[in-house]
Amino acid sequence: EEVMDNFEKDGKIGMRDRIKTVFAKFEEFLGSKNATFYDIDEKVLLDFQNHLRTKYENKVNTIQGNMKIIRRIFSIAIERSIITSNDDPFKNVKIRQEKSIRDFLTEDEVLRLSKLDLEEGSYLERVRDVFIWTIFSGGLRISDVLLLRKSNFEANVLTLIIQKTRTPHRV
Repeated sequence: EEVMDNFEKDGKIGMRDRIKTVFAKFEEFLGSKNATFYDIDEKVLLDFQNHLRTKYENKVNTIQGNMKIIRRIFSIAIERSIITSNDDPFKNVKIRQEKSIRDFLTEDEVLRLSKLDLEEGSYLERVRDVFIWTIFSGGLRISDVLLLRKSNFEANVLTLIIQKTRTPHRV
């Protein structure tokens, strides 16, 4: 709960929601919200990975993302001396990750999408227009686009701090 609250305070709502989702799955798997660090061992983690694979049909990288969140909670507990590194069930659990290949829209697909006949002023038209704009603005994440204000624009230059990496960006 504290970790989620900290992400919310930092304006990282997407990450907070992701953690909340992972913990809901983990609690459902454990059958209780009252599990302690000592209730979670290597076997529990391996069984949870299998649970994600079978019940949710998660693939390797989704399972890896879920496990990283749980591992981070254990790391925080070790940093705060709540548990010792000897109590860390992740020390013997390998979290696999596969190289992912991202397909990009072709120029023709972007053009067809931009010319798609949608009801003028509709929500769907606005969403499509924002999506197309993100492509032409260098592939900005939607989380960054939704935080843009007039103050981010000066003449023909867009300046912002990317939320995920906290790095400056100019287009």
